[in-house]
Amino acid sequence: GFWVAPLLILGIAAAWLGERVSAAAWLACGVAFAGTLLALWRGLPSLRQLAWPLAMALSFGAYAAMTRALRAEATRVNLFWTALGVFLVLSPFMPRVWIAPDRHDVAVMVAIGVAGLGGLLALDRSAHAAPVSIAAPMAYLQWPIGLALAAAAGHPTLRPGALAGLVLVGAAVAAAWLLAPRLVSLDPE
Repeated sequence: GFWVAPLLILGIAAAWLGERVSAAAWLACGVAFAGTLLALWRGLPSLRQLAWPLAMALSFGAYAAMTRALRAEATRVNLFWTALGVFLVLSPFMPRVWIAPDRHDVAVMVAIGVAGLGGLLALDRSAHAAPVSIAAPMAYLQWPIGLALAAAAGHPTLRPGALAGLVLVGAAVAAAWLLAPRLVSLDPE
């Protein structure tokens, strides 16, 4: 469900930001989405199983668009608002689920925080530099990179459709990257 996020980014960019997203951008995301399904498909999930991943996809799509809308602000301002939003939303739930972390847990949380900060910083810089519809197809690289990291850690997880999916995602992302200057028009006409 989450992998519809780049398609949602294109839709939000067109509807909310006024970006004119070309058919090539839609096609690149559609092909990458098909490759992702081919590689990661585990069967048809129920609507209940899709609810949270789709909510995450919509949240990520909206975040990417909002980041682009705030491109005139300093990066630290965008990151502050992101952190404050998460803090305000999750804080009321923490007393019910909080477990005091040990040293290992703290190290893992710090590593996740640093990696997350790096990802948000990269997304922020990308949204400042170009329309989000140009970067949307690149979001499909998350799972191949994760797959490569898992393989490097000794946990290969290739499934029968994974290689074909990787080829489709790679081709779509490469095409999107090569065609990037022509994927979107900022002219509102």
